[in-house]
Amino acid sequence: MDTLLAMLYAIKFFSKDLHYLASGDNFYIDHKFCDEIADGLDEFIDQINEKMYLGNEHDALYSKEIVSKSMGFIPPKPTNMTLGWQNLYFLLRDTIELINTLEDEYPSAQLNALLDNIADDLQGKKGLIWRRKMAS
Repeated sequence: MDTLLAMLYAIKFFSKDLHYLASGDNFYIDHKFCDEIADGLDEFIDQINEKMYLGNEHDALYSKEIVSKSMGFIPPKPTNMTLGWQNLYFLLRDTIELINTLEDEYPSAQLNALLDNIADDLQGKKGLIWRRKMAS
């Protein structure tokens, strides 16, 4: 679960990095689209901490620990937005793949419902990136 949290933070941070790197003719569209990608991640992070850690009487990871873990998942600074979108797409894909393995590890119906919600959200965002930025 620590890895999932780290990857969700990495998606959030990298989306914001792209948000600030947006420029040129597509500035406004890219800028806003990055916000769409980051939207909702804080709520998922909170739910994982509350249901997985606090709900099972364990301490949630301290911010410094989770940020440190997330660093390994944040792609390098892209040289252009196309590369940035590709890297974000792959980060989303890898996170969804991780969620699919976690669902087998945690038999709790409540936790699996949360993991399904996260995977569905990320799958939709991955599809939007593919459609808006990679399919043309």
